[in-house]
Amino acid sequence: MDTILIKNAGWVVTMDPDRRIFADGAVAIEGDRIVEVGKTEQLAAKHKAQKVIDATGKMVLPGMIDTHVHNTQQLGRGLADGCEINVHLLERLYGYETAMMAEDAYWAALCCQLELIRAGTTCFIDPGSYFPRETAQAVGERSCPAVRMNSFDGSRRRRTTIEWGW
Repeated sequence: MDTILIKNAGWVVTMDPDRRIFADGAVAIEGDRIVEVGKTEQLAAKHKAQKVIDATGKMVLPGMIDTHVHNTQQLGRGLADGCEINVHLLERLYGYETAMMAEDAYWAALCCQLELIRAGTTCFIDPGSYFPRETAQAVGERSCPAVRMNSFDGSRRRRTTIEWGW
């Protein structure tokens, strides 16, 4: 079984019941499981890992979950800046989505996945778009745990449901 020790982290933030935070923290990993979190000195003595990651000057955080992200709207970010919701929806967003083709949706979703990775997002919920298949393709290339999405298919008439897994 592969073992990893992340050590010397400026801060390790946990999601345990006590919500502990460790300065000069460490995380011991066996296989795909975190087995212990604590101070670097204690974990380094206890866990002899195959791979050691020096996280000096860094924070170790739990993976973030984005509970509402429209993957295919990524290329239209900024369209709503400085306008009222009715202008955003009726004049900008709906126009953007009307002009979008399947390939545009795929690239928008892939760009969204890159942004989610950059932000430390490990799971997300996409409430839907007109291009569920293209979104699922981009998500599948990332291999991200993803969430069921109800949407309209390309004809914009029939509802479809796609469930993604990991």
